[in-house]
Amino acid sequence: MRCIVRVWLLATLVMFLLYLPLLQWLLGSSSGRGGVYSTYYGSIAPPPSSIAPLLRYSPPMTSKNTPSIIEYKQRQRQQQQQRRHNNTINKAPIATLAPTNNTMTSSSWPPTYPQVYLIHVGKTGGSTIVKALQLLNYSTSVKCMVRRTKKNASTTTTTTRNKCYTNNHPSNATSKLTQSILGVYHTWSPLLNQADKLWLLRNTNVFLFTIRNPIMRLRSAYNYHRDGTHTIKRRGGKHATYKDVKEYFYVNCHGDGFDGMITKLRIGSKGSNTTTAATDTDDDCYTIGKNVLLGNSHRGDLHFQYNYKYYYTYATSYQDQYTKDTPPHSIAVIRTEYLWEDVIQLDQQLGGGDADSSSSKNYWNAMKGYKVTHGSENYTAHHPSASDNNHTEDVISIPNAIYLCCLLYTEIEIYQLLILKARNISDEQKRISLNELFTTCHVTNNDDVPLSNPFSWMEYSKGKICQGVY
Repeated sequence: MRCIVRVWLLATLVMFLLYLPLLQWLLGSSSGRGGVYSTYYGSIAPPPSSIAPLLRYSPPMTSKNTPSIIEYKQRQRQQQQQRRHNNTINKAPIATLAPTNNTMTSSSWPPTYPQVYLIHVGKTGGSTIVKALQLLNYSTSVKCMVRRTKKNASTTTTTTRNKCYTNNHPSNATSKLTQSILGVYHTWSPLLNQADKLWLLRNTNVFLFTIRNPIMRLRSAYNYHRDGTHTIKRRGGKHATYKDVKEYFYVNCHGDGFDGMITKLRIGSKGSNTTTAATDTDDDCYTIGKNVLLGNSHRGDLHFQYNYKYYYTYATSYQDQYTKDTPPHSIAVIRTEYLWEDVIQLDQQLGGGDADSSSSKNYWNAMKGYKVTHGSENYTAHHPSASDNNHTEDVISIPNAIYLCCLLYTEIEIYQLLILKARNISDEQKRISLNELFTTCHVTNNDDVPLSNPFSWMEYSKGKICQGVY
């Protein structure tokens, strides 16, 4: 009898431990603390006050946006990663790669000892930069630095870096920008563990963001992921489930192109493809569509979820909490619309050779025009007008563009902030990019954009124009 009781008690304890995470999640959801970003940012220090009001928003949990079992499992994995990260905070090596003097601070541009951390935002040309600048083996170099620093803290950091990075960089990597980049962060950077990422945050002094007009970035993400939906093969298990999730969004809900999707969301048709009354499924498509655009759902896939808000918060908030012993980072950008112009200009600023010399011209001329593409720009929308060769997915109607700019004011605000903070582009270059953004959103603005008093997209979203498109 005692054995039976003991077995019963042990089984009860095991079941309790197994279902404890689910209970915690349910309690968190019912108290209004849910939302995808509560997972990403819940244990991170608050971002700078200038952007904090934008990053605190998280939609309340409702029956329409309650996470699916896939999202729940994803949340569990992220919590495990966070716990592993916390366990490595005090173990990660701190190896200063340059003299600790005021030449390392963000007030000096360019830094005397530039140590660049490339933040590759999805669908902004980052793959082109990584391959063209020969950065494919960056993770091997980072792990080499972490390993060598752990083994021998007294090792000369310059010597260690030469061994780790020179051995893993191609012999023809003559670009100063290539030599200055210590690591790359993209999505969650699965090739790097938490200690590697912390080492990069502690030993770099420049965040180099790849950026693109936010509306054009989302359009490219839609085309890329929608096209990829049809090429995923069912392999059983979670892969089949993942395919079902993508098909539900891109086929059942929003399969008639990016502009068609925005039209449905804007006019409140809730994803219905017929003239009949909206059903519960249509309403679900409407809610999921908005959450995907806002980055609050995985159903549209990675490049919606990993947005400017995610990357900016990673760079700034993790730095604020875990790297207080290092100087702040300067911010530099490479704009997709002016990719090679920005790359060459930054390379010169960091100490690269004269762009007018014959060797530099040959090197950069070979780079110009180099492009890594996933084919999303060739994708044609499947809507009634698709038979017209002039009506492709490049077209976003004026009402839809305004709707997106109103809905995505947080993303646009962060994009604008990165441009304004960028140390590597001139005021004139900043005005050009901001004017192009105003044109996309059909905002009337003078050519002389006031950089010291930037346009408030949050206030814009509350105005009459935005109220008229909802």
